[in-house]
Amino acid sequence: MAATVKTPAKTAAPLGLRVMVLPEEKPNQTAGGLYLPDNMHDRRKTKIGKVLSIGPGKLSPDGLNHIHVPVLKAGDRVLYDAFAGHDFEQGNVSLRFLDVDDVIAVLDAE
Repeated sequence: MAATVKTPAKTAAPLGLRVMVLPEEKPNQTAGGLYLPDNMHDRRKTKIGKVLSIGPGKLSPDGLNHIHVPVLKAGDRVLYDAFAGHDFEQGNVSLRFLDVDDVIAVLDAE
Protein backbone atom coordinates (compact mmCIF):
# COMPACT_ATOMS: atom_id res chain seq x y z
CA MET A 1 0.00 0.00 0.00
CA ALA A 2 1.25 3.48 -0.76
CA ALA A 3 2.48 5.47 2.22
CA THR A 4 0.52 8.60 3.15
CA VAL A 5 2.42 11.82 3.72
CA LYS A 6 0.72 14.58 5.75
CA THR A 7 2.09 18.06 5.26
CA PRO A 8 1.22 21.67 5.95
CA ALA A 9 2.30 22.54 2.37
CA LYS A 10 -0.12 24.82 0.52
CA THR A 11 0.82 23.56 -2.94
CA ALA A 12 2.34 20.45 -4.49
CA ALA A 13 3.40 19.74 -8.05
CA PRO A 14 4.64 16.54 -9.70
CA LEU A 15 8.20 16.39 -11.02
CA GLY A 16 9.69 14.36 -13.85
CA LEU A 17 7.40 11.82 -15.51
CA ARG A 18 4.77 11.88 -12.76
CA VAL A 19 1.14 12.92 -12.54
CA MET A 20 -0.92 14.19 -9.61
CA VAL A 21 -4.32 12.45 -9.41
CA LEU A 22 -7.41 13.13 -7.33
CA PRO A 23 -8.85 9.65 -6.60
CA GLU A 24 -12.60 9.27 -7.13
CA GLU A 25 -14.60 8.36 -4.07
CA LYS A 26 -16.31 4.99 -4.40
CA PRO A 27 -19.82 4.56 -3.06
CA ASN A 28 -19.96 2.31 -0.02
CA GLN A 29 -23.20 0.70 -1.19
CA THR A 30 -23.54 -1.80 -4.03
CA ALA A 31 -26.17 -1.60 -6.76
CA GLY A 32 -28.05 -4.33 -4.88
CA GLY A 33 -28.18 -2.23 -1.71
CA LEU A 34 -25.46 -3.95 0.33
CA TYR A 35 -23.19 -1.71 2.39
CA LEU A 36 -19.45 -2.31 2.05
CA PRO A 37 -16.97 -1.67 4.86
CA ASP A 38 -14.32 0.96 4.12
CA ASN A 39 -11.51 -1.58 3.83
CA MET A 40 -13.28 -3.32 0.89
CA HIS A 41 -12.32 -0.45 -1.42
CA ASP A 42 -8.63 -1.09 -0.78
CA ARG A 43 -8.91 -4.62 -2.18
CA ARG A 44 -9.70 -3.50 -5.72
CA LYS A 45 -6.81 -3.95 -8.10
CA THR A 46 -7.43 -0.73 -10.02
CA LYS A 47 -8.71 2.73 -9.18
CA ILE A 48 -10.05 5.70 -11.10
CA GLY A 49 -8.98 9.31 -10.64
CA LYS A 50 -8.83 12.72 -12.27
CA VAL A 51 -5.48 14.11 -13.43
CA LEU A 52 -4.86 17.47 -11.75
CA SER A 53 -1.37 18.20 -13.08
CA ILE A 54 1.49 16.62 -14.98
CA GLY A 55 5.22 16.83 -14.37
CA PRO A 56 7.47 18.67 -16.82
CA GLY A 57 9.10 15.49 -18.11
CA LYS A 58 12.80 14.72 -18.06
CA LEU A 59 15.84 14.46 -20.29
CA SER A 60 16.66 11.27 -22.16
CA PRO A 61 19.63 9.25 -20.86
CA ASP A 62 21.94 10.88 -23.44
CA GLY A 63 20.89 14.31 -22.12
CA LEU A 64 20.05 15.65 -25.56
CA ASN A 65 16.31 15.09 -25.91
CA HIS A 66 13.50 16.17 -23.63
CA ILE A 67 10.96 13.42 -22.90
CA HIS A 68 7.48 14.73 -22.14
CA VAL A 69 4.01 13.25 -21.72
CA PRO A 70 1.66 14.58 -24.40
CA VAL A 71 -0.86 11.75 -23.98
CA LEU A 72 -2.17 12.88 -20.59
CA LYS A 73 -3.60 16.29 -19.75
CA ALA A 74 -5.18 17.91 -16.73
CA GLY A 75 -8.82 16.86 -16.42
CA ASP A 76 -8.38 13.35 -17.87
CA ARG A 77 -10.04 10.48 -15.99
CA VAL A 78 -7.52 7.66 -15.68
CA LEU A 79 -7.43 4.06 -14.53
CA TYR A 80 -4.39 3.17 -12.41
CA ASP A 81 -3.03 0.37 -10.24
CA ALA A 82 -4.46 0.60 -6.71
CA PHE A 83 -1.09 0.04 -5.04
CA ALA A 84 0.97 2.37 -7.26
CA GLY A 85 2.26 5.79 -6.35
CA HIS A 86 2.32 7.80 -3.16
CA ASP A 87 -0.63 9.21 -1.23
CA PHE A 88 -0.37 12.84 -0.17
CA GLU A 89 -2.78 14.75 2.05
CA GLN A 90 -3.04 18.46 1.38
CA GLY A 91 -5.42 20.00 3.88
CA ASN A 92 -8.44 17.68 3.87
CA VAL A 93 -7.87 16.49 0.28
CA SER A 94 -6.18 13.17 -0.42
CA LEU A 95 -4.07 13.18 -3.60
CA ARG A 96 -1.92 10.53 -5.24
CA PHE A 97 1.32 11.00 -7.17
CA LEU A 98 1.87 8.35 -9.85
CA ASP A 99 4.58 7.53 -12.35
CA VAL A 100 3.21 7.89 -15.87
CA ASP A 101 3.87 4.17 -16.42
CA ASP A 102 1.43 3.34 -13.59
CA VAL A 103 -1.47 4.84 -15.55
CA ILE A 104 -3.23 1.95 -17.28
CA ALA A 105 -5.77 3.82 -19.42
CA VAL A 106 -7.42 7.15 -20.12
CA LEU A 107 -11.18 6.80 -19.72
CA ASP A 108 -13.81 8.46 -21.90
CA ALA A 109 -15.89 11.23 -20.39
CA GLU A 110 -19.22 10.01 -19.06
